[in-house]
This record gives sequence, C-alpha cells and structure tokens, in this order.
Amino acid sequence: MAVGAALHLEALRRRLEQAQADIARGSLGLGAVFESDDSTLQYLYVVKAVESVPGIGKVRARAILAQVGVEEHAHCGDLDLTSRREILQRIGGHE
Repeated sequence: MAVGAALHLEALRRRLEQAQADIARGSLGLGAVFESDDSTLQYLYVVKAVESVPGIGKVRARAILAQVGVEEHAHCGDLDLTSRREILQRIGGHE
C-alpha cells in the first residue's frame, strides 16, 4: 500500500473514532450524524454510531438494528429515511 493511502486511511480512522467519542459525550447527536453531508460520518458504521449513544451499548444497539432490519455493517449514509427515523425512535431519550 502506498504511503499516501495509508496516511489517508489513518486520518479516516481518527475522524471516525472522534465522531464516536463525540456521540458518546453527547456533543454530536445521532440525528445529526444521519443528516450530515460529511462523507466521514456517512461512512461510519450504523452499529458503531448507535452503540456509542450513552445508555445503549453493543447488545442493545444490535437488537435495535435487528428490529429495524438494518445490517450491522451498513454505513450511516446507506440508511433510508424510514430506517433513520425508526432507529431514532427506538433509542428514544438516549440520544
């Protein structure tokens, strides 16, 4: 792999980790992630975004995605409006 590509991937990983940390801190809401035009946020796995919401966790995040019919490896940018709304509705006051 070229050095430039490796640096690009590392920068992407850092931005994705920062987005998850912002969700966990509450400074970035899941609704804002879903509505964002930022290509980094659109690339974030839905399961990682949902499990980062305070009070949700890994098991509940996967259960919510299963209820909505969203694959664990779907990216936030891949979700349709109905799936976004259903996920937000299921996490309720945790966002």
